[in-house]
Amino acid sequence: MNLGERTASDRLAPPVGGWQVSMPAHAADYVALALAGGVLYFLSAKLSLALLLPGHPATAIWAPNALLLAALLLLPRRAWWLVFATSAVAHFASIAGVFPTWRLAWQIAFNWTLTASAASALRLLVPDGHLFRSLRSLAIYMTVGVAAVPALVAWIAPNALLSLLGVDNAVPPWLAWRISFLSNASAFLVLVPAMVLVASEGATWFRHATLIRCAEGAVLAVAICLVATVAFASPAPSPALLYAPLPLLLWAAVRFGIAGIASALFAVSLIAAFGALETRGLFSGTHAVENIFNLQMFLFAIALPLLSVAVVIDERARAIEAIRAGEDALRASLARIRDLAGRLIGAQEAERMRIARDIHDDYSQQLAAVAIGLSRIRQFPGGTDDVGAEIIRAQDRVAGVAEALRKLSHDLHPGLIQHIGLAQALQIYCEEFADRNAIETDFSVRGTIGALPQGVDVALYRVAQEALNNVARHAGATRVGVTLTIGHDSLELVIADDGRGFVRDTAAARQSLGLLSIEERVRAVGGTLDIASEPGRGTEVRVRVPLRG
Repeated sequence: MNLGERTASDRLAPPVGGWQVSMPAHAADYVALALAGGVLYFLSAKLSLALLLPGHPATAIWAPNALLLAALLLLPRRAWWLVFATSAVAHFASIAGVFPTWRLAWQIAFNWTLTASAASALRLLVPDGHLFRSLRSLAIYMTVGVAAVPALVAWIAPNALLSLLGVDNAVPPWLAWRISFLSNASAFLVLVPAMVLVASEGATWFRHATLIRCAEGAVLAVAICLVATVAFASPAPSPALLYAPLPLLLWAAVRFGIAGIASALFAVSLIAAFGALETRGLFSGTHAVENIFNLQMFLFAIALPLLSVAVVIDERARAIEAIRAGEDALRASLARIRDLAGRLIGAQEAERMRIARDIHDDYSQQLAAVAIGLSRIRQFPGGTDDVGAEIIRAQDRVAGVAEALRKLSHDLHPGLIQHIGLAQALQIYCEEFADRNAIETDFSVRGTIGALPQGVDVALYRVAQEALNNVARHAGATRVGVTLTIGHDSLELVIADDGRGFVRDTAAARQSLGLLSIEERVRAVGGTLDIASEPGRGTEVRVRVPLRG
């Protein structure tokens, strides 16, 4: 099994309000719900009566109480009256004639007390309603719902209390208590988990189940029934067959979760109980009551570890699913951030172009006009030498400001690229960088540059700018090389220096705005970035941009 694949009980959407299902909206729906519950209770009672041993009030599983407990767990408290009323009618209808009326009423009261106590305790201890979704909640269910509450309430069961009071001496009080306790505990063990999960989540599972998944479930069900029949309902089977169902039960636990293993255990218990009735199979000794007891102990012995395995697998599958969902959300968020970063870079370039154009078309022209005006003033007659010298100094300052504005305009938007191309623009910038920072800078071009995709030339120019600025500010380098290589389907830019280098994964490196800017610019044009650096061994920035696709 792929542990990342959710099992049956996890693939389903969480039920409304934890384990509770929605209440009907109309009176007709209440009637339909009551009829359905009554029919199911009637059938389960008939099935359990068929498992009664002749002459003994012992049965391996008392299914009606499991159905009653599942209904109380699934429905809100305001609907419990409907469950109790329906079960009372169905109980009388199914068992009338087997016991006197007063005993039937006692049985009904006992059933209500047992299931209401268990349901109330479980709701109190597991308030979120996810009863079979963690080892903790399963342990609470086993301890309280399967063991503690049935063990305590079993003392007021008709058989146990009458035997304890000496009214009915057919069986000893201890044995009467054990029969009542284990028949209900076994039903709660193997039936309630399957009923709750199927009722609350079964429709969703069947909607999403594939044909292969359904076929797998059918094959598994047939195999379990066949193997259980051979082991527990055939004449004189080998004791080794006791372990024959275990691989199939493990398959059910791993592939179909709590609901799958609980349903499989119920099928095995039914077949084994009918085999014990016919004195066939592995539970067919001379003492019928002990046969049922051995069957119940067998169910507990295999059910507890298999249910735990199913819960652990479900928990892991949900954890993996949550991690995957988180990763998907993170990837989506990262994609949105990268898209935003690309848009910001585009907006930044557009704004830089506008400012550069304004500087060139407005301020530079105004400074040129000032320079021309100063030149004319110098030509006016009657000016002194001091005035002329001051005018010359003013002209020089104006020329310096004009040159600074030209460089600023060029840095803001390298319009030179559009006129002379990327290679020539980079060569000029490298020369200016060398003059400005007194760092030996070598620039080389390999191949011939043709037409480039939109934005690639500006992006690479900006990468070179940022990388060289980092060299000047941080590297302490004496030499830097810039290489532009044009391949068949890609363009590669490499900036390598002999500076002090740095540790790539340090917090300061990860938070460097220069490196982040380079990464986003490269990503915006669909390129890849590789930065290699070691302390004392310089840094190499390698950018590769595809020219096709």
